[in-house]
Amino acid sequence: KLIWRENRLPIAMAKILVVCAFLVMATCVAAQSSCAFLSPEGVFYDLAGLRSSKDYVYTDSFHQTYYLNFCGPTKQTCGEGSSFMVQVDATKACWNVGTLESLVFHDLDSREPSAGVSITGKGDRCYDTPRTVTLNVACNMSVEAELVSVEETSHCHYTAAFVSKHACPIDPGNCTYTASDGSRYNLAGMTSAGPTDYVVSDATAAFDVNICGAVHPHCSA
Repeated sequence: KLIWRENRLPIAMAKILVVCAFLVMATCVAAQSSCAFLSPEGVFYDLAGLRSSKDYVYTDSFHQTYYLNFCGPTKQTCGEGSSFMVQVDATKACWNVGTLESLVFHDLDSREPSAGVSITGKGDRCYDTPRTVTLNVACNMSVEAELVSVEETSHCHYTAAFVSKHACPIDPGNCTYTASDGSRYNLAGMTSAGPTDYVVSDATAAFDVNICGAVHPHCSA
């Protein structure tokens, strides 16, 4: 919350400070939403709920173990790479399968825009080609989060299946803004649920402000 109670601030300066503070916070919100995706059809996804303090782990029948995380690098590291998926074999040799810098969002199913998202990426070299991954994250409101499978579906290409309620589209309401460069800002996390709002005041007046919601104090005659 932002609360200014310095009586020395003129009202005009107070307004400027409020605007500047909210712009700074909005920038932070946008930076933390690197896992948000707006589909070409206008469907909005935010996978922030899948960010985990522990990696999602899957081990296949060949004793290859895969470590996955969202909105940042895996906790399981491999060399100096920063990846959203890492592969470790039975001998503890490891490879970056999908680096964060190569991550790209897509529709999971262009015929059904609300089905979920697909994430692709590239990783370490595999003979004469880079490793590649397709991570299919399907919407399922009955599942919190589950890494269902990882397969090497073709030479050095891996396909992973993930299901979660956090992969379902959300309605951002009136709390989003799309900039001219395509950046998506979601300010919903700044809404004050009460009982107090963001407040700025000087000796003559006070301003109560809320984001994406009504203020809580009631005016009295």
